[in-house]
Amino acid sequence: MIKKISVSSALLLLLLAFLTQALSNARTASLTIDEGLHIASGYTILRTGDYRLVEEHPPLVKMWAALPLLPVRDMRDPTALPAWEAAATPTTESLPLLRMAQQLIYPYQPLDRLIFPARAMIALLGVVLLVVIFRWAKDLWGNWGALFAIALAAFDPNLIAHAAVAGTDLGAATLTFLTLFVARRFLRRPTRTRALLAGVTLALALTAKLSTLLLLPVLGLAGLMHWWLNKPLRQRLLRGAILLGGTTGLLFWAIYGFQVQKLLGLPCMLPAAYHAIPFMRLQEHLASGHNAFLLGQNSMHGWWYYFPVAFALKTPLPVLLLGVYCGLRIAYSVLRIPSPRPRRLSLISQLTFYAFPLFYALATLFSTIDIGYRHLLPLLPFLYVALGGVIHSQNTQHATRNTPYALRFTFYVLLIWLALGTLATSPHYLPFFNEIAGGADNGWRFLADSNTDWGQGYKELAAFQKQEKIDHFNLSAFIFSDPALYGVRYTPLTPYGGYTPAIFPSRFAPPAGDYAISATTLDGIPLADPEMYDWFRWREPDEKIAHALFYYHITEEETNGNWLAQCVTPTLPLNTETIQAGFGGRELRNITFNCTQSWIIPPATSPGYYALHGSLIQDSWSARLHYTPPTSDDTFIAHHLASTEITYRQRKYGTAPAFALYRATTPPSKPASQGVWAAPAATPPRDLPPDTRQQPPLALDGPLIYLGSQTTLDNNAQLEIESWWQVIQGPISRPLSIMAHLITNEGQLLEVADGLGVPPAAWQIGDIIIQRHRFTAHEGELYLRTGAYWRDDGARWSLATDPDADAIFIPLSAPEIP
Repeated sequence: MIKKISVSSALLLLLLAFLTQALSNARTASLTIDEGLHIASGYTILRTGDYRLVEEHPPLVKMWAALPLLPVRDMRDPTALPAWEAAATPTTESLPLLRMAQQLIYPYQPLDRLIFPARAMIALLGVVLLVVIFRWAKDLWGNWGALFAIALAAFDPNLIAHAAVAGTDLGAATLTFLTLFVARRFLRRPTRTRALLAGVTLALALTAKLSTLLLLPVLGLAGLMHWWLNKPLRQRLLRGAILLGGTTGLLFWAIYGFQVQKLLGLPCMLPAAYHAIPFMRLQEHLASGHNAFLLGQNSMHGWWYYFPVAFALKTPLPVLLLGVYCGLRIAYSVLRIPSPRPRRLSLISQLTFYAFPLFYALATLFSTIDIGYRHLLPLLPFLYVALGGVIHSQNTQHATRNTPYALRFTFYVLLIWLALGTLATSPHYLPFFNEIAGGADNGWRFLADSNTDWGQGYKELAAFQKQEKIDHFNLSAFIFSDPALYGVRYTPLTPYGGYTPAIFPSRFAPPAGDYAISATTLDGIPLADPEMYDWFRWREPDEKIAHALFYYHITEEETNGNWLAQCVTPTLPLNTETIQAGFGGRELRNITFNCTQSWIIPPATSPGYYALHGSLIQDSWSARLHYTPPTSDDTFIAHHLASTEITYRQRKYGTAPAFALYRATTPPSKPASQGVWAAPAATPPRDLPPDTRQQPPLALDGPLIYLGSQTTLDNNAQLEIESWWQVIQGPISRPLSIMAHLITNEGQLLEVADGLGVPPAAWQIGDIIIQRHRFTAHEGELYLRTGAYWRDDGARWSLATDPDADAIFIPLSAPEIP
């Protein structure tokens, strides 16, 4: 008796813990993207008996969520709204339902009076799910295994999050699991009562979400195998299957109001014909794909590995660890040599448990709609029932005998870790990410959409705006409702509002102001250019509201710039039109240069930008996830990018090439001062008197001053020398070049690397030109003979203070390999 009371009390406490967390989240979260649509669909069906707005999902869960709204007296009559007449012809388009939600649900005040009861109905389905998890786990593992399973489920942040949303995902997961539980009991003992219950639950599941169609082949296969292996039960199984099928069909039709219609090109009059609308809508959705984001990439048709990655990043880490242990145990159990027939019958009896999650998990690999971890919810109940098996006991004495104390202690530590981690997440369960991803604040780097921001953070955004006394935000969000419903004052940015520009103006250097950028649009969903808000990705937000909305206070000093230096290798990255749009029409000094040969540094008082073609940028996972800025494979370019900060990167090649923008505010340090000689070019270095060495800078009889040099030896045994020059006159129309001769101490010429990668016509006074000279490494005492000369007549420039000295000799000390 004591044991029964303790188990019942523990079960009740866990159910209350789950329900409390779900309802608390339901009260604090603002309206998510799909909720208005689901509630409007369910309410219109209940109120009118007309299924014209059933849209992409079957009606049952939506009707269940909308049920508490029927007694609300001041709800508008949906048939009196313009959206009702506009939806008179059944269609697979979502726009009619969106218009109904905008006219029926969103204007209602206070909005929570509608939303919270609908969410509470879904939370009750979550409680039902936990009860079924407990019951199934108890059948397999006993009371303590069942309590362990339900404890894991009760503190799963993903289940809590979707139990607090008036959506279809948790309801479909609950009804799927319930159907399989009831069907398993029917297959074990096929009575009429169990056949009826299985038929009822199957009909409910099939009218909850289209993904539950997978139940039909799973149950059919399980039924055939039980019929084949259990000859004494064949007649009862067959009669029960007929009763089950009849019950399913009748109730399925009843949920659709016993309607018989012909619509949307169907060949004839059919019962429950409106079920074709969700089915056809889903087919269109699968064919067209959906905006998706994964690991720094955007796609319309997804990736086969999307859901495995999502599962690894959003499933709590303690659950993953327990799952690994459980998987190893199952593998050991299957692979060990069994006794033939009893073992085979044991495996067959568990078919309804293993088959559905296996088939469902495989189906997700082929999905082209990769928009959320919520599509994995049907797998979680099976996972938690399986994890209940780690206790593997009927009572505590059995556990003590069969499970080492240290291992059992570890299991409970993981359970406590899960509970504490989930409670610390409250009330922000929806954007939960585990420690592998770096927590909820870093989730946007990996996934988007309902994984991060689904519209749930606008109550907190309004509170933050009021607390910080911010007049208004420049807001970018992907929602259908108006944040002003919660008191947010804002100016819309794309994609919100429908009338905002398709491309965010000044995306390379946003104007000063206060910005609130959704984690979803930050990842490019659903934008004309997925990388439109990349400037904000590289800038750490000033505040993260609900882990979903990122606040930035942008000052003029952060984005001002007077020049843009574009590397022309292999092609010019940005044309004039792109520059004008990206920088908001600012007047910029436009410089072109060959960054593989030279580098230009405009005056220190003038911040500006470097633009590099995407082929020069070294990609990495760290850069894709915006942890570290991308650099270049070219050591010369990488060296000079080190003193800049990346502000924008477009990885995608389209009408314009891929490129990256780097902002420079302070110039890099000039090379350390090194004594050099100025002498006639024909002078062998051995004849240069030691006491005549001079310290840069050295003014030449021309528009440049020599500032110094630095030498490195790369891993390919190439000697690389940078010579630094400052412009004192400009622009220059006469062609010129920088001299670079590698010579020995005796004056023997080894190699020539003359060149100039910055057109003199682009020079302005104060610019620093860094010329790159590359030679093969040689043994012995080496010197660089440098200077400048006019290319039209070959005349070298002499030193301003010595007309006979037309070359500068730089001793090359033994460089170190970086």
